[in-house]
Amino acid sequence: MCSWGSLWALAALAARVGAAPGLVGVTVLWGLAIPIIGVKQDLWLVGSAHWITKVVHLLTGVGAEGLAERLAASSRRPTAATQRTGHRAGTA
Repeated sequence: MCSWGSLWALAALAARVGAAPGLVGVTVLWGLAIPIIGVKQDLWLVGSAHWITKVVHLLTGVGAEGLAERLAASSRRPTAATQRTGHRAGTA
């Protein structure tokens, strides 16, 4: 399971090698939301409806995993610029 810190690190590395800026931005914002949800989740829907909060927490983590997978995949995929030059941005 990836944490918000490793999600940010992956976003920074992916941005450096030319991943889609929109995907990088969403990943950074998602990484910001994870600790906020984690800290505040005990205050939301206390009592018998607390299961909804647990599901939201679970889906936040699953979403982070999905973003990490997409970011890693898009970082490995060659872009038009790398096909012309033969190397990725940020590499020698």
